[in-house]
Amino acid sequence: MSIIIMPNYSGQPSVGFPDVWDWITALPPPSEWKSDGMSLKLCNGSQVPLLLSAKTSSSSRNFNLSLLADFPFPISLWTSEALELVHGDRDQKAMYSLFLSFIDGILHYGPQEKPMRRIESRIDAKVVLSDLKRFKGMFNSAFLCMALCVCVYEAPAEIRPRCLEVLERELESFHLRHRGGGGGGGGGSSCKQMLEAVGSNIEERMMRSMALALTNRMFDAMLADEPLKNSAWEKSIRSPLYHSYSHCAKGLWKVRVYAPVPAMKAHDKHPSTVPKDDRLLFALRYLHLEAVLQMSYALFFTRDWIEVQVAVDNVRCDVVPLAAESVLEGHGVAEEKHFPSRISVRVAPRQESNVMSISLSLSSNNPSYEISNETGVESGFEVPGKYGLTVTTTEGFTTSLKPWKMEQSVRGNQGDYDWVLYDSQSRKEVAASRPSMMEMLQPKAWFKDRYSSALRPFTKHGGVVFARDEYSKCISWKMKPEMEGKTLMWEIAGSIWLTYWPNKYKSFYCETRRLDFCEDVELSLVR
Repeated sequence: MSIIIMPNYSGQPSVGFPDVWDWITALPPPSEWKSDGMSLKLCNGSQVPLLLSAKTSSSSRNFNLSLLADFPFPISLWTSEALELVHGDRDQKAMYSLFLSFIDGILHYGPQEKPMRRIESRIDAKVVLSDLKRFKGMFNSAFLCMALCVCVYEAPAEIRPRCLEVLERELESFHLRHRGGGGGGGGGSSCKQMLEAVGSNIEERMMRSMALALTNRMFDAMLADEPLKNSAWEKSIRSPLYHSYSHCAKGLWKVRVYAPVPAMKAHDKHPSTVPKDDRLLFALRYLHLEAVLQMSYALFFTRDWIEVQVAVDNVRCDVVPLAAESVLEGHGVAEEKHFPSRISVRVAPRQESNVMSISLSLSSNNPSYEISNETGVESGFEVPGKYGLTVTTTEGFTTSLKPWKMEQSVRGNQGDYDWVLYDSQSRKEVAASRPSMMEMLQPKAWFKDRYSSALRPFTKHGGVVFARDEYSKCISWKMKPEMEGKTLMWEIAGSIWLTYWPNKYKSFYCETRRLDFCEDVELSLVR
């Protein structure tokens, strides 16, 4: 039997993309087949003889993803592990095995040098199979992601763009349906549910595999088009490529954000052009933003109002290379990458008419400068043959500036949390400024050797962590007392800025990129 995908190249979104789960589970027993295979068209209306198929036979009992075009025989792209033949919804074990094959197919193309073995031991089958409708959406999402990854690397170059067009369009459609908050069975939040079910470690690897595949796809397209090759990076980026989702638990909101760095918008006043140095360009191309924002909340009920207190629990932001470390070291650019320079988070209830007041519990904490005036006197005799005493005075100023500054503020009924990185030499906000050439030439510039210096403003891996102990203060909303027992939608939105300044590599190239995200979370006002 075969699953066949025929791309629609009319430029319009695919209509009626069928349900892969429904088709597989509705297959009759092999004894009732009229031929040795069965097929399903996933897209209609194409004038290009391009087919993407997944086959299984009664003897091998596995699925095979293959490509049919102007070739005398199909080109095999992917084959699942052998499994029991799937027939009917009752055979959940076989569908679970096929789901794991999809996940393993995605991880196979990841940037990690060490493969993750026995993923079935890391994914709880009871969690995945607990809700059949939920599992159905996760299954379809995993199939689509796997098909796209496989085609990026395995499809012949001359037909790869045509093949990927429909899959990219359908992946965007899944993304938009998730953003719209649809049901799990028909798309909607199925991508989020899939990522939650596989666990954080596999989730990170899956997102890196997808980011690497899409980044390779983007730059292949850019290199094939000379105008794109010489233009600003963001003009070659297909948007949206980032992924974010929220998670609600009692007392905790969590938002996870992923994005290939080249897909982030240039934030500089002047458009960012491609670096001239190919080695540096290689390092800056293959980077992945990974961020986690955790906000804790507490409810207090009085006769006159309901108080909602929201505090920062944890904010973590990392920039992860998608290229193998050995490859980067071979290019001499292993420590060249972007770093977080500003993080902004905004929290607000969707229905603002229910808010009576909002207040802050943290005073403004502007950075203080430690200035010392050092005056000294030096004396000594001149060189032989000359007479006199030389007296010199020296005077210097020493300043120190805390690199990260955190502020809380209020705009209407919206509470803002901002973490801003400052350059201790220029005392300017890093995300909104660029160092001069003279500053970059200084061997002891503040952001030189930024990952090994004892005074580094980042972790050893180049990320940042803002913990609850540092920012335990909160923002409080007083809600109307009649809202007790109701569930309200809240918005967690924000922006992340990443900046590149030279670290150890000799270059004058600098840039800042920005990613915006927005997620909805629920809050039940119950005692």
